[in-house]
Amino acid sequence: MTVTHTIAVEGVDIHVEDEGDGPAVVLLHGFTGCGSTMAEMGGRLGEVRQLRIDLIGHGRSAVPLDVSHYSMPATVAHVAGVIETLCDEPTDVIGYSFGGRVALSLLAAEPDLVRRCAVIGATPGMVAARARFDRTTADGELVKFIESEGVEAFVDRWMALPMWDSLRTAMGPEAWARSRDQRLRGTATGYANSLRGAGAGAMQPVHSELEERQHRTAIIAGQRDTKFMREGRNLNDIMPNSRFSMIAEAGHAAHLEYPDAVANIIRDSFE
Repeated sequence: MTVTHTIAVEGVDIHVEDEGDGPAVVLLHGFTGCGSTMAEMGGRLGEVRQLRIDLIGHGRSAVPLDVSHYSMPATVAHVAGVIETLCDEPTDVIGYSFGGRVALSLLAAEPDLVRRCAVIGATPGMVAARARFDRTTADGELVKFIESEGVEAFVDRWMALPMWDSLRTAMGPEAWARSRDQRLRGTATGYANSLRGAGAGAMQPVHSELEERQHRTAIIAGQRDTKFMREGRNLNDIMPNSRFSMIAEAGHAAHLEYPDAVANIIRDSFE
């Protein structure tokens, strides 16, 4: 049975799906996703309690106008508030893409709340000033498109990116259409402010903090996701108790293409 919670953290209502019994696992989705998109992989983790969070501006969580609520520190505070409200001890945290950046930032800022961590297709931020500038510029152009053309045009543009080719094939037409419908339930304000406040270029990198974290960490990337294969290996080099794993033939959303393989890697890494 799935129980839902709405938890107010720093004036922002955060929606959580709470399912199962056992040790708690926090699941954090990617940009334009929602907590339920992590359920298929999460259900393969064994006897655990899944806490699937809708990050701010996504799913059924709040969509405030004030962009300060969407910063990475604010987003981390939302996740921390959920853990502190619903859990009596540190939790495992699993994040994909945007959710992976949130997970790594949580580990950097609030290590006492995290038991173990796993990230899929994620980076701890951009260190080089030029790279950050280029990314914030690109995200700024995307924000303009979202706000001028609307959610449907943006979702169709987003889902047409080559990074999703293998996912589209793996899901098939019906599931791909359902994925589109889920993304269309988002709002222009939520998506645009998420990019403004916590895009990969906007967030502060957390490499130095992660160098000091002894938490067991699984770092996962799809073989076809060359950028995040590189990012994953780099992250593995700096974290003292991590393991990098590749999902053969997978693209960026490896947990959706091969949920069993990703779940097995996470379970093995956490043992």
